[in-house]
Amino acid sequence: MPARLHTITCGRSSRRSSGSPATGSASRWKSAPPSTLDPSSPTPTSNINGTLRSIARSWGGREVALKADYTVVCTWSELHADTVAYAAYPDGIPEGTPFGEFLGRQCASFLPALGFDYIWFSNGFGFSYFPWTYLGANYDGTSMPTADYREVADRTLSFWEHFKRECPGYRTEVRGTNFGTGMDLAKDFIPLEEMYRRKYIELPPPNSPWGALNFDFGLEVASYMSRIAVLPGETYPYRFYPNDPWFWQNPWWDLYDREPHDIYCPLSVARVNADGELENPGIIELLTIDTEKGELNADCPAEVIPHLRRAIRDFPDQPGLLTWLYPFSEYHASVERSAEAAKAVFFEEWFVRNAVNEGLPLNTVLSTDAFEAMTGEARGRLRDTILWTPASWLTGGARRAIGRLRPGGRPRDRLRQRSRRGAAAAAEHSSGRGHSGRDRAFQRSAAGCYNR
Repeated sequence: MPARLHTITCGRSSRRSSGSPATGSASRWKSAPPSTLDPSSPTPTSNINGTLRSIARSWGGREVALKADYTVVCTWSELHADTVAYAAYPDGIPEGTPFGEFLGRQCASFLPALGFDYIWFSNGFGFSYFPWTYLGANYDGTSMPTADYREVADRTLSFWEHFKRECPGYRTEVRGTNFGTGMDLAKDFIPLEEMYRRKYIELPPPNSPWGALNFDFGLEVASYMSRIAVLPGETYPYRFYPNDPWFWQNPWWDLYDREPHDIYCPLSVARVNADGELENPGIIELLTIDTEKGELNADCPAEVIPHLRRAIRDFPDQPGLLTWLYPFSEYHASVERSAEAAKAVFFEEWFVRNAVNEGLPLNTVLSTDAFEAMTGEARGRLRDTILWTPASWLTGGARRAIGRLRPGGRPRDRLRQRSRRGAAAAAEHSSGRGHSGRDRAFQRSAAGCYNR
């Protein structure tokens, strides 16, 4: 599998002091919840040569103590004046320079000089400065909403506008947070739909490794499906962590214990397009082919590549038992209309995460936009799957459209067949018998993921 070699990572500003994953950002929130961005309120701060100050004020919630061993830059920050010469600022940085402008100009200078193809924003950079916790700008752990949607969303978009204006000629890829599209929208008002519309991002965030590293497979699978329901381009990536060059661990040995669940689980997932056809990931990314010491350990690819090849060979070729009808556009519209809608969005996506962890056989996603665009022939390809969707968006015309669906196929028969197949999966594997690529992927997911 080709590994992405030309990569620059932004977002990490400290190393973990222990081998366990950090649970949140080091940003601190003020105790009194202001209704607007108060210039006198304390600010989350990070430093780049001592020049960075945040213009992001704390929009609400009481002070939340998050682990301070992992911090990320608040991207809509401003820089203090700095007399140090930078490639794009030979006379120093003027007071109040937007961080996105600074980063964009610097990238436009060093990316071609170093021969890089694109830039990668890691660990929620460009999305949230709470990327490793379910808390966020709009959720303090007890209350939601605590912020104004338009205000927070515009702050996020301002970074991208500044950055892309200064560095327009390079593809920007993102790792995203550890959570799904709806969770990000609810807790941090991340306007992903608008970011796609403005073409800031060419690919959706890939699967996050965080769920698999913490054995929260429901979070990884549900979040991945929510990310690929709507694409900004033609395809979407899958990412696997055999090594992590920032830390002493090598995940394949030290965290996954040579178990391939983070290969087979996310690669058993697929999206349905408007033609009713399944789309599998078109890009396989590996972080990284070398260790934290720069070593190329031949044992790692020798063990990992056969699993990747098998998972790719057994990509799903039909929708699964359940297809998540994902209201990507409806979620964004509802939260923009009223911040109160964030409650339902967060709950519904977290409910899916819990359901998958409890054994729900969900591995296929279809956006409501694609569903609406389907012809009768395309919808006929869904006859053997059960559309499964949250209730909050089923109002008015949407409810009537769903109500016009006529039952078809034999999904209950397939459910019983799958149950028998799942019970016999180990015997069939050992005897060499098999089913379709979809079934084999499902069986491995059930054995290595859902029933763990």
